Amino acid sequence: MGFDLVGPFGDTVSTHTAGASLMAFQVFNTFVAQCSACGVPSGVTATAPACTTATVSWSSGSQATGSTVEYGPAGFTQGQGTTVSAAASGTVNLTGLTPGTSYDVIVQDMCNGTTSGWSTAVTFTTASGPLPTLNPNFTVISMNPVTISFTANASGQDTVGWAFSNGAIQGGDAVTQAFSSNGPAFAVAVAANACGIVADTVYFTVGLDDLNLTSLRLFPNPTAGQFTVEFSHLDAEDVEFRIVTLTGAVVAQLSRHADAGTVRETFDLSKTPAGVYLVEVQTTSGRSVRRIVLER
Repeated sequence: MGFDLVGPFGDTVSTHTAGASLMAFQVFNTFVAQCSACGVPSGVTATAPACTTATVSWSSGSQATGSTVEYGPAGFTQGQGTTVSAAASGTVNLTGLTPGTSYDVIVQDMCNGTTSGWSTAVTFTTASGPLPTLNPNFTVISMNPVTISFTANASGQDTVGWAFSNGAIQGGDAVTQAFSSNGPAFAVAVAANACGIVADTVYFTVGLDDLNLTSLRLFPNPTAGQFTVEFSHLDAEDVEFRIVTLTGAVVAQLSRHADAGTVRETFDLSKTPAGVYLVEVQTTSGRSVRRIVLER
């Protein structure tokens, strides 16, 4: 046997389906008792919550002419949330939500000048992903000034761009940037979508021919492994030599005191992979960087 439980104003507040079991004193559904023809909305659901959106739907009583949806962080006090007006038995898309956050939503009907009570709160949680992904890389395309091509290889993003250690900012996945100062540098790839922002940093060393040690030379260059660094200076001073990859990894390093005159230092990279490296020479009077090509 099936039956409907109907309120005093004609609203069906509960239904028992024919063939379903029913025992004495069994509670087979719950409802909010009404003292007004404007019944409390039922069947409130929040579906398909994404990172910043969710869809709310409900059923209104037969007397309803419209509805008000109110939502806010889980546990919010009615009257302090965000309200949205909608048609009776409607559907509302909530936007501008915070990823990975729980919200409560309640619904009230309007019936020709009167309002119903608020529905029981329904809780939903927005998604926290997927976030964009990045796999940045770069290629040196020219020297003096050092000009580098950067590619973020972003996926799942709405926007992507770059921020550089020299203060420059560029939008786009693939960009080109020139650097006019020697030394360690970096580039930050940033991608964003509705779920959030991710960033990844690549590090490298900028090597420009400068005027601080004009006599600096490397020979032989290219080299099969062994080469000599030579320069002249006027005063006795401490000298630091560094050989680094284009990404800034130190391959060899040496510090020593050098008398005035010609300075020579020999390095052996015979066990180092072939490629282009930067030789940095730092003295109290200046700093210079040269490229050395290691061939096999």
